[in-house]
Amino acid sequence: MRNSIDDVQSAVRRVIESNVTPGSAIVVAISGGQDSCSLLHVLSSLQTNSNCTLFAAHLNHGFRGEDADRDAQFVRDFATSLGVQCIIERHDVPAMARRLHLSAQAAGRRARLDFLGRVAETTGGSWIALGHTKDDHVETILLNIIRGSGTDGLRGLSVVSSNRIRPLLQVTRAQTAAYCRSHGIDFRDDISNASTHYRRNRLRSELLPELETYYNPAIRDALTRLSVIAGDEVDFMDQKAASALDSATISRLPGRLVISSDVLAEMHRAVARRVLRLGIERIRGDLADVEFESIDRILELSRTASAKENSMMLPHGDTAVSVRNGTIEITALTAHAEFRPFERELTVPGTTVIAELGIDVETSLVVTKVMTVGDSDAMLDADRVVRPLVLRNRRTGDRMQPLGMKGTKKIQDILTDRKVPTENRDRIPIIADAIGIVWVAGHALSERVRISDTTTNALRITIRPDEQGLW
Repeated sequence: MRNSIDDVQSAVRRVIESNVTPGSAIVVAISGGQDSCSLLHVLSSLQTNSNCTLFAAHLNHGFRGEDADRDAQFVRDFATSLGVQCIIERHDVPAMARRLHLSAQAAGRRARLDFLGRVAETTGGSWIALGHTKDDHVETILLNIIRGSGTDGLRGLSVVSSNRIRPLLQVTRAQTAAYCRSHGIDFRDDISNASTHYRRNRLRSELLPELETYYNPAIRDALTRLSVIAGDEVDFMDQKAASALDSATISRLPGRLVISSDVLAEMHRAVARRVLRLGIERIRGDLADVEFESIDRILELSRTASAKENSMMLPHGDTAVSVRNGTIEITALTAHAEFRPFERELTVPGTTVIAELGIDVETSLVVTKVMTVGDSDAMLDADRVVRPLVLRNRRTGDRMQPLGMKGTKKIQDILTDRKVPTENRDRIPIIADAIGIVWVAGHALSERVRISDTTTNALRITIRPDEQGLW
């Protein structure tokens, strides 16, 4: 018994010391069950050495009425007994599931992640600590196999992913139960955890015991070994995919990535899938619910010139993928109301950081008569540019004279013709001088500043992701 308890404390200590900077704030997700209660208890006992600040966070999902309310009160009392500030919120997850056509579990997961993210933001939490154990890890791998997961799913849960940390991932449920008994820690049992209505519960109570009894007594160790092998291979493939994505990228602007279908077609299909997944992740922020079928459908559209369907919306409706003219365009659909007007004067020559878009804008004076214009690079006649030069987003009534046109055209109409989603138009970089707009990045260059035979000095403008890779 003593060794089991020491193992829990040692495992948590190793994870925290290896990953968390002393003095950091940690938000601990706590349901009231034995795993999360033991995690909060261990972390509170380590506070003196780690000098970390703890916050307990509990979400009442609104599924079990008064029983869920009692869980919330229990969590508050338990956190208070440890001297830990507790944040509790109630969310109508059943209504959310109906509204978004999600399963109860999927809606609950989304609500929890949103809640924990907001708590971390308001408390200054660097980490969100989750109470997943080795048993959860094994169950996740097996569930992923059953649903036909790719290699990524075989790695199961990670000790660290983004700002989420799982200090109990090398600890079993039996060990957390022993820890709670030893320290006299009471905890709440969620009756839904025993219901075989949920697939994970059936797997836990029926399938895993069956596999252990009749197929492999060490199935849990075997699945854990599989996750280590798969994890190493995924890391290797991700490195290759990042390099391959760079070679396939035609342009990248805030909320928009354009990939060459031809370059992608030359890659092995396994690499092409991973490149496309990585591209989507960079624009969308994650790959939640983006399944194998969606990735393969996009690849097929990109390789079939006669395909009638050339665009699709990814799950959750926050990202669009369009296939046309030998390109795959991935566009984030950002809510119009969430993006405020801004304007920044550009250093000429020099580099200007545009934090609002997560880009650096580099300007330089060159000698050339070659006309160049692309999604992230343009060459202008420097002598026709009337400084100051600024970068901003669109304004009501914006107009310009695009290349080859005699008159002017509304920026709104230009973006409409280019099929830029309305929700994303405020993120398009617009560069203007003292007279007017000279370049709508990725879409239109002004006739007024075009390179001509009489050009003696050219101004080159290049847009790149900033050092923090914000877009």
